[in-house]
Amino acid sequence: MENCSCKDDPQKDGCYHCLYAYRQSRQIGSISRKAAIRMLKSILSGKGNITKIRTIGEISANPIFDSELEQEFMEAVRLKAGSANVKDSMRNGKHCYYIALGDTNWEIEPQVLLDAEQGVKVPSKPDFIFWPVKEDSHLPVAVFTDGFTYHQDIAAEDTLKREAIRRSGNFRVWSLSYDDVQSVFTSDSGYLTETLHASEMPSGNAIYSGIVKSKHADRLCPEKLSPFDQLMFYLEEPNAEMLFRVHAYAYGLSLLDRSSMTNKLVYESWNEKTGRVKEQTHYTGIDYVFPGTIFGSWMPGKKNGDLMIYSGILKEGMKQGGSAAVCAVLRDDKDKRSDRFEKEWNGFLQFSNIMQFSPEYIGVSTTGLEDDSYLNNLPMNFVQQEEGEPTLQMEDGWDKVFPFLLGEEAKVFANAAKEAGVPAPSDEDIGCDVEDSSGEVIGTAEIIWPAQKAAYLSPEQLEDKEKLISSGWKIFDENTIDELKKTLEE
Repeated sequence: MENCSCKDDPQKDGCYHCLYAYRQSRQIGSISRKAAIRMLKSILSGKGNITKIRTIGEISANPIFDSELEQEFMEAVRLKAGSANVKDSMRNGKHCYYIALGDTNWEIEPQVLLDAEQGVKVPSKPDFIFWPVKEDSHLPVAVFTDGFTYHQDIAAEDTLKREAIRRSGNFRVWSLSYDDVQSVFTSDSGYLTETLHASEMPSGNAIYSGIVKSKHADRLCPEKLSPFDQLMFYLEEPNAEMLFRVHAYAYGLSLLDRSSMTNKLVYESWNEKTGRVKEQTHYTGIDYVFPGTIFGSWMPGKKNGDLMIYSGILKEGMKQGGSAAVCAVLRDDKDKRSDRFEKEWNGFLQFSNIMQFSPEYIGVSTTGLEDDSYLNNLPMNFVQQEEGEPTLQMEDGWDKVFPFLLGEEAKVFANAAKEAGVPAPSDEDIGCDVEDSSGEVIGTAEIIWPAQKAAYLSPEQLEDKEKLISSGWKIFDENTIDELKKTLEE
């Protein structure tokens, strides 16, 4: 095949002399001489490792070998990018690939050792590195392709190595499972626990969608893309760094749960769990306090799941538009895993791929924490981002108060008020005791505008409505928003 005369014709990728057969005439458009050469070279490259066996029964029935998965990954890239946009190339003396994706171009180098020379404290060898060509808006991407059978028992090692790469500040890291790659060839999406549906998070979808729209980042929708398609979006989108950063920021705030912020027992449990992660990984420099911390815990897989996600931010940090610190903990102890562990593991990888764009995120496993795998093995601090990058300050006043609202009814009211152009209250006017002229507390209100003595009451607070009205307060709900707007404009 390498020496066939058809190689001299740029219009041909095979012929009847070297590859085609007449019985294949209907499939000739899918047959490639170049692809066949690559496949045969891959097969022949292992001839020095041939082992004699007595029967085929000695061959492992498990098909998820790394080499096969890596090959299928490249076939998936060709399918998504178009075969014409993926070329063979050479880099560092090895066979590589060149891929053109719209305005971005990449070299794909397999099996690259990353160590201290690249600023990576814990050495590892990603299956592929995507090196950007002639543009500096992206970081190189270290891609790992993981078969569950092997990687389910080395989550501690995997998370340590990948976090070390990320903290170098020189790479992005994408972890794709066997099922993630297979999703390119099939339509199955039920193999993972969904971790990117903001509507299921403690604060719901309101704050997430508000931030994404205000930052003009809604052309990226992670929850509608498979992990593989998220990677392809990053590779092709010139402004990918900023878009992914906005979504990671919005997810972090959506994970907060204001309903727990005054519950000391819940806070202490949360702080104990996140404190253990913080002590080993230094994923955040925030010193949490009670009261004064807004925090949240979320189990994406509902009851008895193997994945827990925690988020926290100081109230003052929230006012200043800061990022929430987020940690995801995968319970991978062999004797404690649920029967959904593979789905949870896949969801954990999906979540980490997106949240790596948050400056204060870490994904860890329980065995890694128990064995102190992360302690002293990670850099204390991230490499700082370049100056001049856009900040993630929330521009709209309503966005700042959404995390402080308690209950879906309040969020529905706030969304409607925002759409109607009602001036946003101060975050200090959320969840307030209301006093009469003598200073006696006569009730509580979810939202107040004290200068106009206007208030919104949650369903639980309606029992105080008559007392408030008697003291001169005007009470509004989602049906009287226009009247509220007029009152505030007077």
